[in-house]
Amino acid sequence: MVATTLKIFAKHTPMIKALKILTSHAGVGGFLGIVFLHPITMAIYWLEFNHMLPERHTLWEFLVIRLSSAFTVEMMHMTTMFIGVGSILGLGSGFYYLALTRSNILLTTLKDQLGADLEVIIGSGESETVEFKATSRWDLRRECVEKNLELMIAKTIAAFLNHRGGDLLIGVTDEGTIIGLDWDYKTLKKSNRDGFELYIMTLVKNKLGAASCPFVHIIFHSANELDVCRIIVEPSEHPVYLLDSGFSKYYLRSGNSSIQLDIEQAMKHIKDRWKLN
Repeated sequence: MVATTLKIFAKHTPMIKALKILTSHAGVGGFLGIVFLHPITMAIYWLEFNHMLPERHTLWEFLVIRLSSAFTVEMMHMTTMFIGVGSILGLGSGFYYLALTRSNILLTTLKDQLGADLEVIIGSGESETVEFKATSRWDLRRECVEKNLELMIAKTIAAFLNHRGGDLLIGVTDEGTIIGLDWDYKTLKKSNRDGFELYIMTLVKNKLGAASCPFVHIIFHSANELDVCRIIVEPSEHPVYLLDSGFSKYYLRSGNSSIQLDIEQAMKHIKDRWKLN
């Protein structure tokens, strides 16, 4: 829920920024617990039990007396309770704020992405934010399933996640020719768009981790009665590593290719990209 895109946390790590937002909401909530919840509760108490109190006061006088003694030793337990309740409500509003902020940015991002025409994207060619793949698992030359092709898909997505995001089109050759997804469809148990989307998201989960899935969005285009899968990748809010043969590897988009960084380069990029200390 609290996950947000890099745009929100441009100057700090997402976790630090999120904690600051939640802390501020909790602090405001705690303050309101004293100046708002406490008086309301006391007002209800006064309305119900004023006739039974040894000293009669107006509602205003009663509230002033209670609030003025809020931080005495005798009242501290009640004051602490109101601060706690207010802080919990504040945390709730903080989580809602983070979720709403991410949703608004996601909607804006997807709206901009979906506004781009498929032919225009293909016509512009591969770039730092666009990649074409003829298939995701079917080797056209050898005419068989090739797991290494799946790895190439995961590498590209990882590189986009660690950079500025991008579009990965599957069913389009390097030259920009649309060949569709039929070759890949026939390798799946569910040979249609739903089956292909499930296959891609499972690949992302297994190779890049479940935390990367919210930043990967899949839509399908139809061109000349052929399906093209368009994977819209958001910039990740955290470093993403590709699991390959038991090893974690770090990829980054550079020009129109996805490159693997060594440990030193990866650590430097991670520090600069997410402003880590």
